[in-house]
Amino acid sequence: MDPSKIIQQCLHLHILPPGSSDLEGGSSGAQDVSPGSIDIWSARYSSLDLYYPFLSTLVSLEEIQKAAGFKKPDDARCYILRQGMVRVILGHCIHENPEKIQVVKTKNGKPVLDPEGKFSDVRFSLSHTDEMVCLGITRNYEIGLDITKTNPHTPFSEITHYLFTPGEIRWIEHTIPEQRPKQFFRIWSLKEALLKATDSDVSIMREADVSGIISDTILNGLYTIEIGEKNFQFFIRENACGEDHHCVIVSCRN
Repeated sequence: MDPSKIIQQCLHLHILPPGSSDLEGGSSGAQDVSPGSIDIWSARYSSLDLYYPFLSTLVSLEEIQKAAGFKKPDDARCYILRQGMVRVILGHCIHENPEKIQVVKTKNGKPVLDPEGKFSDVRFSLSHTDEMVCLGITRNYEIGLDITKTNPHTPFSEITHYLFTPGEIRWIEHTIPEQRPKQFFRIWSLKEALLKATDSDVSIMREADVSGIISDTILNGLYTIEIGEKNFQFFIRENACGEDHHCVIVSCRN
């Protein structure tokens, strides 16, 4: 089967953060991974489902075994769809046969391309909801991506008091009540993306204080975030994905 049929089911966004260059490193072309630039690919499971027979042939034995452990068949099917999509998109971007792409995990469980392989400078981040899957890819930078379905009825108060900083909680509380769920998901997605970009554990959710950068304006640029007692600079981009999904991309130098 021609993988381009699957690529045609995906929405593609090319982002060029400040200070990056599509000319750096001699890479060019729409399907190349340019150093510092970010490519975002998203698709709905409903669009990918037709290609399940092909996508299921691309996943690893470990992934097949993991899918077999899901209690709900639909969850197992979606897992195979998104893992197959990862290999198709990565193969398209790095000019490699999807079946030959080797994905391993760091000690904190972050999926990465084989660090001993020829594409060790390529980074990617995967996120999903029950409807959509989203993949971010870059080169020579770390990347974290999170997509969240913004349910206005989510009881978020307990989560904020456990994982958010006092400044973040105050900012949500000062927002008009009908906007508080939206602002909660903005901070939640940002923290999830930070966790992935820095390959950290859940402690970063409490240590990273984004109250100094979050505002009513969508984030898009370079920002300094205090994590613990140190300041770090990140490129951050927020995007709405339809009416009920919110996506955050975070990148930093590796």
